[in-house]
Parts: sequence; C-alpha cells; structure tokens
Amino acid sequence: MAFYRDSSIQKKLTFIVLCTSLLGLSLACMSFELYERVRFRASMTGELSVMAETLGANAAASLAFNDHQTASDMLAALRTEGHIVEACLYDKKGGVFATYLSERAPYSPCVGIPRQEKAQFAAESLSLYRAIRLGEENVGAIAIVSDLTQLNAKMREYTEISLTVLLVSVLVTFLVSSRLLRLITDPILQLAKIAGKVSEQEHYALRAVSAGNDEVGKLVGAFNQMLERIQERDAALQGSKDQLELRVQERTEELQQEIVERKRAEQLQRIAYDATRLLAESDTVEEALPKILEVICERLEQQVAAIWKLDEATSVLRCTLVWERPGASAEEFLEATRNTSLPTCAGLAGRVWVSQGPVWIEDVAKDADLARAHPARRD
Repeated sequence: MAFYRDSSIQKKLTFIVLCTSLLGLSLACMSFELYERVRFRASMTGELSVMAETLGANAAASLAFNDHQTASDMLAALRTEGHIVEACLYDKKGGVFATYLSERAPYSPCVGIPRQEKAQFAAESLSLYRAIRLGEENVGAIAIVSDLTQLNAKMREYTEISLTVLLVSVLVTFLVSSRLLRLITDPILQLAKIAGKVSEQEHYALRAVSAGNDEVGKLVGAFNQMLERIQERDAALQGSKDQLELRVQERTEELQQEIVERKRAEQLQRIAYDATRLLAESDTVEEALPKILEVICERLEQQVAAIWKLDEATSVLRCTLVWERPGASAEEFLEATRNTSLPTCAGLAGRVWVSQGPVWIEDVAKDADLARAHPARRD
C-alpha cells in the first residue's frame, strides 16, 4: 500500500480502473462458465436419459423372454458412444442380466452404480438408473455410466477463451483508460506542478491553465484566484515593508542628526563651561586665552588655532596667539600667520571682524582671499 500511496494520481486511477475492470470481467466470466457448466450438465443428463429410455424399450423383450445374448449385443452397440464407460441391465429381481464395459471402465462392472431414479454426478462420471416396464409390468432396469470427458474438455476450452478475453479486455482497458484518464490527470498534475513552483520559488504570478468548466476546472480557477489574492497581499505587504524601511531610514538619519546636534550642543556647552571656569580662575583675559584656545581645539578636535587682535593705532588685525596640536606639522602656515597683518576687511580674520559672526571655509588652500593660501596649500 505504500507504493500505492506514493504513486501519482494517474497511476492510482489507472490501477483502480484496471482492478475494477478485472473484477467485473472475472465475475462475468465465472458466471458464464458456471452457466455453461450447468447447461452442459443438463444437456448430458437429457442425452443420457434419452439413451436409457431407448435402450430400456429395446431391452424389454429380451428381459421378458430371458434373452441374454440379444441384450448383450444391444449393449455392445454403445461402443460407438465414446463417453459411455459402462452399462448394465438388471432383471426384475435386481440381478445383473447383461453388461457393457469399455476399456476405461473398472474391472467390476455395475458395482457402485446408484439405483435411484435420477442422474447422479460423481467426481469423474455421470450415472443414470431407469426402470424398464413392459406395459404396466416392471421387467427390469438399466444403468448407464458416462465419463465427464466432454464436459471437462468443454470447460477447459471455455476457460481458455475466458482467460484470453479477460487478458485482451484488460489490455484494451489499460490502453484506453491511460489516454482517457489524462483528461482528468493532466490538469491535476499541472496544478500540482504549479503549486510546487509557487511553494519553492514564492512566485505568485504563476497561473494554472484551466481545460474546462468541470470540477477540475473549477479547482484550477479557485487556485488561480487564491494566487491572485496572495499576490495582491504580497505586493501590499512589500509596499508596506518598503515604506516602513524608508521611514525607519529617515528616522534613523533624524536620530543620527539629533545625536550629532546633541553631542555638538553638549560639546559647546562643555567648552563654554571650561572657558567660563578658566576665565574665573585667571586674573586677566590674556592669561586665560591660551588655555581657552587649547580647550576649544581639544574639544573640537582641530589641528591649529589663532587669536587675532585689533591694533587700534593702525586699524589692522594682528595674530597675538597660536596653538598647534602636537604632530600637526603646520610650522610654515603658523609662521605666516604670526607674521601677517590684515586690514579689518581683508582675509579670514577681517571677514569675521566685519560680519561679527562665524565664517566657515571648506578648503583654505582654495580661498583666493586668504593671504596665507600658499603656505596653507603646502602644509
């Protein structure tokens, strides 16, 4: 049964059709064979009964006149009937009057023949017993035994024919059913194939082809509708997922920006706190400026820094203090910074003085208004 469970639906249906056809044909052949056996038995019984009636009528006179020779000659005529094994005439007292014994008969004639007014079938023979009357007087009886050679030969022939018909019918049933069943199995197998691909690849755009509007066609239509709904839900889910990922990404960027701004604010707050503390600890601003400049550069992770001061007598800006991170390697730029004097409207320091606000330069080496661009480019 494990083989049957694991077989394809086409093999299962073919197997069911063959088994059903084989069972039906077997029952039909057995029924016909049984009918033929009963009919042939009745035919043999009727034939043997006519033969007994005829022999009994011819032997009545011999029994009445005690003519053994005539009775024996009459029974000897049974040699022409090949299926008659033995025959026996009895007188009215039940004694054996005349016998006939073929070459295939037992050595003791008329032994074991039932003396009943009906046909008796044994394993290999048919016996018939009839009383013989002359007028109203019972003058004796006759018993005839026939073998079943004809019956057995007839049944063997019929069995061979039945088996031949059965095998040919099963073969034709297999060939026809294997083709006709494809009208049912092909759409189902195609549906199973599409379902397997959908399950393995999660490709919900696949569709099965419907071959009709029967139950299988309705099943294919329902399967396609299910795939369509799954595809729509999958697309909606994918859209929601993409939208959620976009919102998460945007929110992540916002959080990162907030974190940067918060760190920047905290950093500036610490710088302001440190600068205030340094100013409080120092007697003059000039004393606190180097430390404040170092704190600012350390907190902001800068390489070099400078403080410019207005020379009120000449109205120029001069560098009064520089700071360099150890390992910065900006000696030429810092030397140029110390030796540079700027009008209040020129250079980076001049722009800051005029604008009174911070100025940012992306690349000092590319700023044409920067007097120290040449050493900045080299450093």
